[in-house]
Amino acid sequence: MNTLSLNKSLMQDIITALVEMEELCPELYLFIDETPQLISDSDITENGPSIIALQEYLQTLKCQLVKAGNTSKLIYNA
Repeated sequence: MNTLSLNKSLMQDIITALVEMEELCPELYLFIDETPQLISDSDITENGPSIIALQEYLQTLKCQLVKAGNTSKLIYNA
C-alpha cells in the first residue's frame, strides 16, 4: 500500500472513531479541538500529517473510547 492510500485509510479510520465518539461519548467529543471529518480526499496528500502521527492519533482515540467503557467497532478492525 502506498503512502497516499495508507493516509486515506488511516483518515477513514479516524473519522469512524470520531463518529463513534460523537455518538457514544459526546462528553469526550466536546474536548476534541480538531476533527478531520470535513477533509476531502483531494486535501489528503503525501505531504500531510505523517503516517506515524495519524496512527498515534487513531490509537489515542481508540484508547479514549475503551476508557469511557465503549467497545468500538474500530478496535476489532485494528
